[in-house]
Amino acid sequence: MMQALKKTIKTDEPQPLLSALNDLRESIQYPHRKLLMNHDLTLPQWRVILLLSKQNNVEIIELAKLTSLLQPSVSRILAALLKRDLITREANENDLRRFQISLSKKGWALFNEISPMAEGIFEQMNRLVGQQKVDELIQLLKEFNHVLTDEENNSDI
Repeated sequence: MMQALKKTIKTDEPQPLLSALNDLRESIQYPHRKLLMNHDLTLPQWRVILLLSKQNNVEIIELAKLTSLLQPSVSRILAALLKRDLITREANENDLRRFQISLSKKGWALFNEISPMAEGIFEQMNRLVGQQKVDELIQLLKEFNHVLTDEENNSDI
């Protein structure tokens, strides 16, 4: 199911942490990218679909924030998904300039088709690496993020 990407992390590179994080990101995304290509989707499009599967009637600004994508990118993604009839876009009752985005029936069908396979990839990764290591890595990444986004303690960064 999952084809490994072989790459050795070089600790003598100028930015070993950045390099290691990029390598890990690519290793995690590679099998998902292959899965999504079979459905003519990109990873950012899948992130939007995944978010809409958890939260209905989302505005574009909120969607950009929740997916960590730039608003112009989200606009392009939504245009592509709308063209494929995977989402619906309805004007906000209180402000006709704003739109609520939701998955369409076709979008839900695609989500339900892909989601078990995507989860299977993560389950296989967890088995390969071990759930404890995955949990430890997630905790470390949260700690790094907390420290680096704490404005009081990192004003020099």
